[in-house]
Amino acid sequence: MAPFGLMTAGASWLAKSFSVFSCTSTLARCSSVLSATYNTPVKYLSSQASGPPKKPENGYLRFVLQQRPDITRHFPGIKPSEIIRKIAGQWRMLTPEQKKVFHSFIS
Repeated sequence: MAPFGLMTAGASWLAKSFSVFSCTSTLARCSSVLSATYNTPVKYLSSQASGPPKKPENGYLRFVLQQRPDITRHFPGIKPSEIIRKIAGQWRMLTPEQKKVFHSFIS
């Protein structure tokens, strides 16, 4: 066990260090001791900043993304729901061999 004098010295050092971090005396003293990293909370711990990886696009979505500019060019004043309705109708008319092209894309 540590001697009593060493324990009291450690306790007084600990008390002084807490008074430095308490920000009760002045804000300037506290801001000079603490860096900005201590003031901003960590949102999540992850190796990626953008979050978990996204799932690859399916064939239908690739078809929609390819056809949307053509449909909006041909019908400039059409609503977005009508655009999707027209593209879905085109998708239904495709044969399985034509759909296979969109399913086999590698992102």
